Amino acid sequence: MADLNFPNAISDENDFFGRRDAITEIEEVLYEKRRVPVLIIGERRIGKTSLQNVVVRRLLAFEDPGFIPLVVEPRGINSFSQFAQAIVQRLANVHAIGQLNAPGTTNLPAQIDSTEQLETILTRVAQQTSRPLVICVDEFDEIVRTAQEELPRLIGMIYYLVEKTDLPVFFLFTMTSIPVELQQEIPSTLVSISSLVEIKPFRAEEMQKMALAVSEGKLIWSPDTLQTLYHFSGGHPYLTKLILAYLLQQSQSTDCPLVVDENSINKAIEQAIIDPRAEHVISNLYHVHFNNEEKEIVLFLAEKGSAIAAEDLRNAGKAWLTAAKRLSRRNYLDSTDESFDFHIVFLGIWLRNWLEFDEECERHSQLRKSIIIRPEIEVNELSKLVLVKGKQIQLSSQEYSIMHCLASRAEQVVSREILVDQVWGTSEVTDQMIDGAVYRLRKKLSHHVQYIETRTGQGFILHRARLIKGS
Repeated sequence: MADLNFPNAISDENDFFGRRDAITEIEEVLYEKRRVPVLIIGERRIGKTSLQNVVVRRLLAFEDPGFIPLVVEPRGINSFSQFAQAIVQRLANVHAIGQLNAPGTTNLPAQIDSTEQLETILTRVAQQTSRPLVICVDEFDEIVRTAQEELPRLIGMIYYLVEKTDLPVFFLFTMTSIPVELQQEIPSTLVSISSLVEIKPFRAEEMQKMALAVSEGKLIWSPDTLQTLYHFSGGHPYLTKLILAYLLQQSQSTDCPLVVDENSINKAIEQAIIDPRAEHVISNLYHVHFNNEEKEIVLFLAEKGSAIAAEDLRNAGKAWLTAAKRLSRRNYLDSTDESFDFHIVFLGIWLRNWLEFDEECERHSQLRKSIIIRPEIEVNELSKLVLVKGKQIQLSSQEYSIMHCLASRAEQVVSREILVDQVWGTSEVTDQMIDGAVYRLRKKLSHHVQYIETRTGQGFILHRARLIKGS
């Protein structure tokens, strides 16, 4: 059984899942001695540090060729001298613990003021060992932002060591994104010569393998419930682990493994939505990694509760369609020729429950004003028929009553109390009965589009529907 390791980064390869293509790509650069910096790019909590940790462990295990990884912590580094000194200090540390037999790492200067000075030290080390150095820096973009005044010197030093010397030195960086300083102010040096490894959410099979391994003996899954977990988390490793943590918490109250079902997953999601760790990840993603067009699209999708037609985006303006395609390439949206919807459904649910949601929707309302929302569901009061995109849906009398109640207040929250009063007419109705009825109705309406939205603690909203009143 693997360890969940939540919320910490992984260092043991036995607890590490997926990313095999990324590991292969990084190791090919090292094996082939291409001597280009490797930039691991990925948004916060997507698994960059875990990937770097596992690569470092593998480098330490290699015998032929052997490598010496030097892990440099970014905290406190805001100048050329501090960065160079951190590299030299790591050299001294690995010599002290026996990973490197290089007497040249003793009696080092207290301060490194030039690239030439660092080159001299690295040359001395290279003469004493045949093992290449791999300088690993987590969150390098933070150093870029804090060392702005000395950034040309710092980037120039990396460029010089890689491009202008024969020293066996490699650089491995992680970044949440490539800072604008590296794209505009110092063009064509670091980024242009680097090998980019982009980290995205897990594929379905990778996420399922992780879920089964970390919950072995505690949770019992079916193919359907594994697919439901992927439907909500979209394979984002941190969000998947957050939901799994609450499922494992539920299993602690039983003497035998918990059989995962729709209700247990929904309960875990309700708990995860209000977890501060979810806010830390998603608010950072929203504020730092989405531009204005992308913010408008995810807000509109969350507010609407169903897919956006590609034609609507095209009619609203080319920039909107381009932004949606960009989000799709980054695995935040699913796309077809006809529409776009959340790939990470949890993202949409969290946004709708976000305290700042209404304010953000008002601030970013240009797309909403440009798109005319056409009803996809018709509830006919006279014939008592329900049509979804023109096709009749077979409903029980109770299910029709629920649809009528929700459609009469389309795009508005309908409380459980109102639903009970108008559908059941009795107080002897449990939340589980209501949730079960809504779940079955939701499945009949669509397997792909969530027309009925659950607002935790508030009630339900029916989207893209209209009630045709009887005469």
